[in-house]
Amino acid sequence: MKNLRVILLVISFLTITVSGFSQVTADQLYGKLFSKLNGELKPEIGKKLSEEQIETVREEYDKLTEHGVILERFKLGGIDATNATPFIYKDLQNLKKAGEIEKLQGKFSSTMLEIRIMLGTQTKYGADSTQCVQIISTMMEQTKQKNWEAAYKAWTVLFKYYPLSNENVYITGRKIIKNKIKTVHNNAVKEQKAGNKDKMKELLAEKQLWIDTVLQIHDKRMKYFAKNDKKKANILGRKVMDVHKYRGKKQYESVYKLSKEAIELDKNGVSPNVINLFFMYSDKMFGLKKIDAVTVVDNYSVCVDVLSAKIAKLKKRLAKKEDARLRKALEGYQAILKQINATFVEGTYAKCEVLVPAFSKMVEAAPNDTELLKKTAKILSDKECTSSELYEDVVIRLDSIEPSAESAYNLAVYYMRKKPAQYDEGEKYYEKAYTLEQDPEIKAKYYYQAAYVASKKNQYSKARNLAREAIKLKPDYGDAYILIASVYASGKSSCGDAFEQSYVYWVVVDKLIKARNVDVNAAKKANSMISQYSARFPKAGEAFMRGITEGKKMTIGCWINETTTARLIAD
Repeated sequence: MKNLRVILLVISFLTITVSGFSQVTADQLYGKLFSKLNGELKPEIGKKLSEEQIETVREEYDKLTEHGVILERFKLGGIDATNATPFIYKDLQNLKKAGEIEKLQGKFSSTMLEIRIMLGTQTKYGADSTQCVQIISTMMEQTKQKNWEAAYKAWTVLFKYYPLSNENVYITGRKIIKNKIKTVHNNAVKEQKAGNKDKMKELLAEKQLWIDTVLQIHDKRMKYFAKNDKKKANILGRKVMDVHKYRGKKQYESVYKLSKEAIELDKNGVSPNVINLFFMYSDKMFGLKKIDAVTVVDNYSVCVDVLSAKIAKLKKRLAKKEDARLRKALEGYQAILKQINATFVEGTYAKCEVLVPAFSKMVEAAPNDTELLKKTAKILSDKECTSSELYEDVVIRLDSIEPSAESAYNLAVYYMRKKPAQYDEGEKYYEKAYTLEQDPEIKAKYYYQAAYVASKKNQYSKARNLAREAIKLKPDYGDAYILIASVYASGKSSCGDAFEQSYVYWVVVDKLIKARNVDVNAAKKANSMISQYSARFPKAGEAFMRGITEGKKMTIGCWINETTTARLIAD
């Protein structure tokens, strides 16, 4: 009896052991097959792995894929005891009876998903390099063909699981999502026209989600592909354009801060459009009392400096070789600079009563900051705040610290503004300015100012010669032609008798016509003066007595020495 009881206990133990092994659970089987993924290589978001560990996880990922295929084939009846490896066929049968095949499949799928997310941010081609390359190709091809839905499906996989794979995930992805925004917006408009307000609101809410996605694309591109400040500034600039386009009416501060950051990272490389938006939103932020006048003025100075440098660089390149693309870029930069200047002039912060106190505080805090002194002098000069004590202090200090063409020009302006005007001092510094200056356009300006001083001192020949130098450097300098016309009119007394002096008005009008033709900005003033001086042409009667007829070629002698055409008025 005792022996029988022992035999029964042994049989019972064996039955339990075999049964326990045969009826293994999904979790147990997963743990047995993928022990590495249950241990130190367990997938976790943000977990950092070595290169060796990454390769091991990839191998495990491939095993998960293969095992998953076998499970699917088993469910369809395509697996038996001869081809169940690496599974034990009996285990699969028991799992099926227990309803745990799907649980094991789910375990495989969730682990593969976790691996894809984990490896996606650690290695270029993520968990599956073959799939990654194929999907990139699909996204690019479908985008090229404008099959937007197919392109979007490919993009979502890349964006989520292969964020390091290729920068086109973000460049092309932005195009794909912006197409989504456009489509949803157009559909919202259609629903509005149809009177379906609820549907319209639903679509507009969806549009905002797509806009969020575009901004996320910029952020991720910056995170994974901005290798330096220049690249980061470029991406930030694109984000600025999108925030302005889609949310600028509500997110003033966001556009302002982003554009400011981009310019601080790479002011010379950032797009001129971003510079334009930076000042536009500086103006708006001032209106909202978010920034003060000092900040606006400083921002304006940065914008003008950057654009002026870009314009000067393009002009130098165009001087060597004409290029339609560069010419168009130059015109665009000039238009933006003009717009910024117009906005600045109209702002309350551009008044002398605001600028002088604002810059006084800055100069007081950093009296030997050369760049600040230059900036202050330039803006005060441009805004005609040159009669202030601050301007005097700044230009004198600047010329003593770092003598230059610009500092000489600023001193010239200062002396010309003093009462009574100190023309001799002004003349001396203008001469120094145009002698030192290298930039042709700025040099032309200095020549013109020197010519103006000479004209005020009744040095007519010198004034004419200096104005001619300005025109050589800037052929469309309408004001320089007008100045020559004025000194001819003023200096005619040495050109013969009273009647002969009236001949001078012919060359005066010639110069005014030239000014009108080369410079549209000078046309209004030139036309007014043409009307005034044409009325002083010689009268036909006396001209006839002197052998002069309409259209006759004439040379005006004296110091003028120019050839012109006779034009007469009726007696």
